[in-house]
Amino acid sequence: MLEKKILAFEVKVTPEAQKLADKLGVKIFVGDIMHEVIEAYMKNLKDEKEKELAAVEEEAVFRLFFVALMLLGWDQMQWLQKQELVRL
Repeated sequence: MLEKKILAFEVKVTPEAQKLADKLGVKIFVGDIMHEVIEAYMKNLKDEKEKELAAVEEEAVFRLFFVALMLLGWDQMQWLQKQELVRL
């Protein structure tokens, strides 16, 4: 998904501009020191990637569970849970 972001250095964002950015889903990073604006942007980017990765991992585990369920059946999955080999 295309992320819309603005890095603003040594400028003020008017309330109208901020309202429009919020409406359009644009994240604005504002600061007086360039490297702080870039660091805030990079932290945001890292946080978004971690959330995206967590969602992908969760989906992969969910799919793996259903594949195992289809292959083994519910009784075997419950047995594996009792043996603490899987968490249902």
